[in-house]
Amino acid sequence: MKNLKSLLVAAFSIAAMAVSAQDFSSPAFAKYGDTPEERKENVLLYNFYKDSYVNRNWAEATRMYPEVVAKCPKASVNIYIYGATAYKGRIAAEKDKAKKAELVDSLLHVYDQRMEFFGDHAKYGVAATYPLKAREFLTYKSDDRAGVRDIMSKAIAACGDQVDPEFVVLAFSELVEDYKTYMEVEADVILDTYEAYEPLVAADEKSKNDLEALFGQSGAAQCENLEKLFRSKLEAAPEDQALLERAFALMSRPSANCGENEFYIEVAEKQHAVKPSAATADFLANVFQNRGENEKALKYINDVLGNTTEPVELSKLYSRIAGLEIAQNNYAEAAKAAKTAREHNPENGLAYFFLAQAYAATTGGCQGIDKNAAYWAAYDMMSQARKLMEADESMQNIVEVADKMMGAYRGGFPTAEDGFFNDLKAGQGYTVKCGLAAGTSTTVRFK
Repeated sequence: MKNLKSLLVAAFSIAAMAVSAQDFSSPAFAKYGDTPEERKENVLLYNFYKDSYVNRNWAEATRMYPEVVAKCPKASVNIYIYGATAYKGRIAAEKDKAKKAELVDSLLHVYDQRMEFFGDHAKYGVAATYPLKAREFLTYKSDDRAGVRDIMSKAIAACGDQVDPEFVVLAFSELVEDYKTYMEVEADVILDTYEAYEPLVAADEKSKNDLEALFGQSGAAQCENLEKLFRSKLEAAPEDQALLERAFALMSRPSANCGENEFYIEVAEKQHAVKPSAATADFLANVFQNRGENEKALKYINDVLGNTTEPVELSKLYSRIAGLEIAQNNYAEAAKAAKTAREHNPENGLAYFFLAQAYAATTGGCQGIDKNAAYWAAYDMMSQARKLMEADESMQNIVEVADKMMGAYRGGFPTAEDGFFNDLKAGQGYTVKCGLAAGTSTTVRFK
């Protein structure tokens, strides 16, 4: 210990000699004081303070810290970096709870002073410092849940668009913990905060996904909670478009599990009425198609069409229209939609699937071989549909239906005897003369 003290004295002496050689009237030393004498004294003070830090003498560093800040607060941001480290060193070693609490308060005050004197620093300013203070608060005062929420939200507000996305996720995770474990906040606080924080992490994919996951795991975003939150608000302000849009956006998230919740559908219809979009139209079309409310489904699919230009997507939409028209026995409209679907995408098996059904369903006005010919055309279409769909695993149930329909259409083929009396031979070309298949070229076949 005696040797260490001797070394320190020698180091201080060397430092003092180095300081004495400086020209303190230079503007470079203005941050240390107003006069050359003050500057000299404060440079020496700062160097002694720095030496205490370097030598991990936390007690001496924290003793000197207030004096350094009082005399030359803008000399260097390292004043506060050293001070924070020194206080944390003392906190780690302190056994007395009351004394430790005092040291924690002093540590937090270091960050306040750093923001006071270096708040506009490009690297070490408020955007870097406030989150550090908040993290220290969380480390040493995690039991103070209200305090954690307060300092986290203040830090994010202070940082503005410079906030670190990872810190936003941390703040939200603590809020979710307060909701799930401590039950100190209500579901609407989670919802409001998520909405506020989402834009702050939008540019960072990982943080965006983490925030989304926390929101889903919170339980606050479940459909029942969302309905409870928004039903009364929308009843009180039915013309509030922003509120309506927010309700729809939150209920549309997979984590909400709203499915075909009646309130969700009601919100979607109102949202579509004031602000039509392909997303709302597609959702509502699916809902009403599943319910067999085909006229409503058709209305919304047509709304989607107005917002779609990509050929493959257009083909899918027109094939859906064809299917809905078939379900309502509107065969001419079904055939028209199916042909349009085929034009947009000749590889769309469903276009042929529904066109075949339209052909087969309109043979009632046909007589004799002309009626049989309509089934040839229907069989051709269904055979093409099957060929296009058989490689798609999601279409296997439809392929099975196609097989059954092809069997039924074969039942409508003429016999060889019918062919003889109509002067027809197998493999011969034939043009259908009636029904929706009229004008279609096909091939003569017999049962």
